[in-house]
Amino acid sequence: MGALHEEEREGDEDGRNAGKSAPETGSIRALREHLVERGAFINDGIACVEFISGGSSYRGVRAVRDLAKDELLVSIPEPLLLSVRSAKRDPDIQRAVRGAGPFATRIEVTDQQLLAVHLLHEASKGGASSHRIYLKTLPSAFDNFLYLNTGDVDELGTSHVHAAREAAQSKAQFLESFRGAQPLMRALNMPDKLSSLQAYRWAVSCIQSRTMFMDGDRVGCLTPYGDLHNHRPMLQPVTLWNIDHADEQEETAVAGEGFFDEAQQRYQLVTRVPLSAGQQVFLTYGRLTNLDLFGLYGFVLEDNAWDTLIIPRARLPDRIRRHVPQEGSFLHANGCPSFELMRGFRLGVLKDKERKRWAHVILDDRGVVEDDCETRAVAALRTMVGELLDGETHPCEQVKERLVWQWMASQRRILETCLAHLNSMS
Repeated sequence: MGALHEEEREGDEDGRNAGKSAPETGSIRALREHLVERGAFINDGIACVEFISGGSSYRGVRAVRDLAKDELLVSIPEPLLLSVRSAKRDPDIQRAVRGAGPFATRIEVTDQQLLAVHLLHEASKGGASSHRIYLKTLPSAFDNFLYLNTGDVDELGTSHVHAAREAAQSKAQFLESFRGAQPLMRALNMPDKLSSLQAYRWAVSCIQSRTMFMDGDRVGCLTPYGDLHNHRPMLQPVTLWNIDHADEQEETAVAGEGFFDEAQQRYQLVTRVPLSAGQQVFLTYGRLTNLDLFGLYGFVLEDNAWDTLIIPRARLPDRIRRHVPQEGSFLHANGCPSFELMRGFRLGVLKDKERKRWAHVILDDRGVVEDDCETRAVAALRTMVGELLDGETHPCEQVKERLVWQWMASQRRILETCLAHLNSMS
């Protein structure tokens, strides 16, 4: 959740040598001191730094000494969090929601709308807000779906209709959310600058990209200093190129974890792996594809084991399509077809005389079909992947650094990996 969400691979695998880094800046240092004065704990073995590498910079947390497994990193008292709970405690919001007069109509808003307005209301208080120091550390803009222009969405639609559809739906849902939040903002007499569409987009983007999970709270909470930690994906159970179900290994912790301790009424961040001095301290945001990361957080990872490439069923060969459910029509990050997709190809290439012998074996997931059937299934898959790859749009030089193209490049890599492996099987 660092400022630019750049991935750690600018340097080595653990971010230890990701270029040079500067010490905590004035606003971050002020935040740390402010939080500690008010009862928070921030481990003296970590520091937020600006990583500088390859001409770009990103903010993250680095270990300044060795850290043990399960060591407490950050502990923030509940009153210092921004959440639906704190919004409901705000007397201004209570009055605004309740309305004035005996016949006033109560204003109904969703939890996300409430937290977004709460964040903007705190910003409107200026120096009178108890969260003013934290607010100064938040990004001023984002690169998520809500900030995409029409041209970006059209570019996505050239070869990834489902992604363009998701982006368009996100923007439409945001506009509906903004309309629903306006009565509450008017009731709070918020200034035009902070009740505008642009301001509300910023607030919703903060919520989407920076809130942390809380049991019983669908939106989560904004956790000062905790949200400076960047994302490292969990290790994906390895998906192998084989005929049976994908082999799975138990997930291995690779980063820290955050949780709200109801007994202590504090948000806690702990390590889940030992770390050496100089390593970046990561959290895991969840099992997120690059499209999820793009849409919610505004970044993509070059190496994301949880990434997938969705194949619209309309792009499947006719004889294959009826055997593949849409939710199973995808390639894994390592290029491996999903089990449902490979099963569909095996069923689709069966000849009439083979169907009685092999269809039930494939459908019951009970083992290997004969070599000739498997060869035809692989060949049909190879043809389709080659056609999908030919249809991919190539970025021109001046736009290839834009996030939309970075995401499209990550999709192309999956196709190239898949095709390379299929070619090696021939």
